[in-house]
Formats: sequence, C-alpha cells, structure tokens
Amino acid sequence: ELQIWYNNQKDLQAEQFTKIDEIKGKLDQNEGFATLAGVYSESDATKDIGGDVGIVAVTDAVPEMQSVLKDAVEGAVVVAHSRYGHHVVKVESVDATDPENKKMHVREIFLSSSGFDDWFNGQLNQFTTKRFLKF
Repeated sequence: ELQIWYNNQKDLQAEQFTKIDEIKGKLDQNEGFATLAGVYSESDATKDIGGDVGIVAVTDAVPEMQSVLKDAVEGAVVVAHSRYGHHVVKVESVDATDPENKKMHVREIFLSSSGFDDWFNGQLNQFTTKRFLKF
C-alpha cells in the first residue's frame, strides 16, 4: 500500500505526472490514443499494438484500477495510479450485461514508477532506533 500512496504523490512522481498531463493534453487535441501509446507507453506487451490490452473484467483488475474503471463509460479516458505505476486508460467498449462481472475493451498507456526505493530508504534513515535493556 505504501507503493500505491507513493505513486499518487504528484511531488514525488513529478516527471510521470507531467507526462500524464502531456498525454491528456494531446488527447484533448484529438491525437489518437493508439499513436500516443506507441510513443509514451513503457509496456513492452502493448506499446506496439496501440496499447490494446483487450477485453478485461473489472473484477480481475487490481483494486486501485477497479475503483476507476467500475464507473467508466465507453470512450472515457481515466488515470489510475497502482502499485505497478501509472495508467492512462481508454475504455473502447463496455459490456455490462452482467453487472457483477462488467467487462471492458481497454487500451492503456503505462508509465512506470521511479524512485520509490531511494525515497523509502531515505525515510528509513530519518528514524533512529533505541533499545532499552532491563537487567
């Protein structure tokens, strides 16, 4: 959970948040999501296919993705910050025939997180440990 918190901190992930804002700006100017995925995504699995993840069940996603996808509608672009990094997701289509198992065809631009280990070690170094021994 600490990794999720860290990835949500704009001041600790400034470079990634800047990229996300840049991507969103280009999408607002009607640049194609698939083209932007080819330029920005760090996912080796989907970068070369326009970020196409395929059809996924919302319930199969990690919890931090479920929370942003559960109410997303067709055509929506949502941003999620997970334990793995940052996700700009476009919902291509929604199949809600089974509300308990909503499925979506999604594309994703994945940006990895950076600096967590250095930040965490820096936080640990700020603490001192004292041991009180009783004889």
